[in-house]
This record gives sequence, structure tokens and C-alpha cells, in this order.
Amino acid sequence: MIPVVLIHRGFQDYLQYSILEACRKNQVILLGDVDPKIDDKNFTFTNPNGLMQDVDKFSHLYIHMNTTPISYELFCFTRWFNLRNWMVNNGVEVAFYIDSDVLFFEEANTEWKKFSQYDMTLLHRTAGISSFVTLKGIHNFCDMLMKIYSNKNSYDYNKIASHFDVRRKFGLPGGVCDMTLLEYFHYHADYGGGPGRVGEMMAIIDNETYDHNINVPDNDFEFQAGLKRTKLDELGNIYVHNNKLKRDVKFNSLHFQGSAKGLMKGFYERFMEK
Repeated sequence: MIPVVLIHRGFQDYLQYSILEACRKNQVILLGDVDPKIDDKNFTFTNPNGLMQDVDKFSHLYIHMNTTPISYELFCFTRWFNLRNWMVNNGVEVAFYIDSDVLFFEEANTEWKKFSQYDMTLLHRTAGISSFVTLKGIHNFCDMLMKIYSNKNSYDYNKIASHFDVRRKFGLPGGVCDMTLLEYFHYHADYGGGPGRVGEMMAIIDNETYDHNINVPDNDFEFQAGLKRTKLDELGNIYVHNNKLKRDVKFNSLHFQGSAKGLMKGFYERFMEK
């Protein structure tokens, strides 16, 4: 069985709804520092303290190039090393990673059949929000991180650093984050990535897709009051109307980014009624 894995620091109320929803059809593992005490036979809590291989090494190599706090960005980078170490230690060849503000409604084993040609999948070409990760893919990505940050004189490092320089020049927030490097991996076959090895979860396959951000229409989906306009059918499936295709498309996940996290409880409870 392909496990669903979350990586989270601390405990916030919304975390439990992400875990419980995924537990309906999957084995779920939380790599975190606070046990949420969720009583479900499909849930396992693991403290990542024993999964620190290369985390300290990368942390010493890391240069902060973002307007957000260093602790947050460094966590976003090092979580991928934690995931790789957990997969190696547990003999896991494929995992389905979700952010802790994602509701995932399907069975990872079944969904993997759509994406098994890839070593990794992303959303919006840049984000590991709800992503299949193979052991080969995570090895290649983590190795790329280490190589780029180990050589500050390289073209690759300076290319990435230029992203921060341009944003500062124009007074824009943000900068280099793990999504910057995930996008780089998506484009660079010489690091083991490339479009042929990194798939896109936002693609509509068999009239189903994955949510990049519930706060964004993603161009063609119906949008109302700052959110994708979701519909719940009698079986508990979520649909959003696609204006370009002129039909409802099934969403296998919803990503409650930012302030939308407060909506997760209400959505989860609606599904419980079905």
C-alpha cells in the first residue's frame, strides 16, 4: 500500500482534518514533533528526530534568500530530506506526500496508476502540495539540493539566487524557497528531473484533477467569493465547474492555503455526512 505522508511542526486544529480525511482510504504517517493523538487504526505518528541524515549538513550550506523567516523556509527544504530518510528506513518505494492543509479524498494506490510513469509529481510545476514521490525521485531531488548549495560559485546557484535579486530590485516579497528548486528540478534532466520524469497533478485525467489552491480559480474553474465554487454530489465527491470545458470536473484534493485553513473542519464534516 502506498502511504500518505504529512510533515508538520507543532499542532494546529486543521491538521487533524487533513489526517482523518486521508485515513478513510489510506495508511497515513505524520512526521512531526507533536503527537496529535488521533485514534485511527490507519494513522501512525513518527518523530523525525531519527531522520536527520543530511539535514544538518544542508542546514549549514543553506543561504537564506527570502523575505519570510529563515526557520520556515529551512523547514520547507529539510522536510524533503526527512521524507527521503523515512522512505529509505522503511523500505518505501513510493509515497504520496500531502501538505497539512490538504484534504485528500482518494486512495493513493489507485491514483498512482495514472502517474506511475513519473519519478515525482508536482502541482503548478513548482509545488509539492499533494505529490507522488518515488525513492528514485526524492534521492535525485535531495542530491540536487546538496550539489547546488555546496557550490556557491556555480551557474545553478547563481541562477537561483538571481530570482531573489530581481524581487528585491522591484520591492517584491518572497524569494528563493523549496518551490524554486522543485521548479528547477522539473526542468533539468541532468539532475534526474525534467518534464519526462516529473508529472503534473493539475492535469485533468479521466475528468479528475488535484487542487493547486482553493483561493485561486486556476484560470478556468468557477470562482465565487474568493474560492473555487465546489459542489458535493450524493456520493461525497467534490466537483468544480470548468468554464473552458463546459463541464464539472472531479477534484481528488482541495488545498486550503492561507486563511482558507479555517474552512477545513466544515468541509470535512460535510464529507462525514455522506
